[in-house]
Formats: sequence, structure tokens, C-alpha cells
Amino acid sequence: MSLLCFNLTQTAMKKHHLITMIILILPYCAISQPMSGTYIVGWTHGNFPTPSLAVQQLHQRGMNGPVTFKIAPGTYWEKFNIHNIQGNNQQSTINNR
Repeated sequence: MSLLCFNLTQTAMKKHHLITMIILILPYCAISQPMSGTYIVGWTHGNFPTPSLAVQQLHQRGMNGPVTFKIAPGTYWEKFNIHNIQGNNQQSTINNR
């Protein structure tokens, strides 16, 4: 009887580990997609809390269409460079508003 309970516990633990791995991996799958569209920067409910984090993601993910960053009013004490973005060309441009 105790052997059967042990096997059930191991099976439950394997399922728990699988679910945990899926939960941890899914956000990274979404982040790895190239960027395109309009992103809100600086608001609590925006896509990025700061301009530098938005640019960091642009550098990491690249782009597959025009990207616009709508910057929320506020003071941002940050320095960053936008250069060598994968996918940036005459049709896929970077804008801010």
C-alpha cells in the first residue's frame, strides 16, 4: 500500500514540475517574438515602465514591422542608444510620440 502511494506522489510531483516549467517558459516565448505595432511606455498599465526597458527589448527581439513608442508624460533620467536593430529598414521604422 505504501508503495502505491509513493508512486502516486511521484506522478503528482512530475505533473507539478511540468506545470511549473510551462508557467516559467511561456513569458519568454512571447518576449522572443519580434516587435511591431504601438507600445505604451511609462504608465503603470503600459507595455514598458521606462524608455530604456522598451529599447532594451527592441534590441533583444528585433522588429518585423513599424514600431511606435508612445511615451507617457513624465521625467525620465535615462540614456540609451537605438542602433543596429534587426529588421529595421525603410518599411519597418522606429517612431516615438
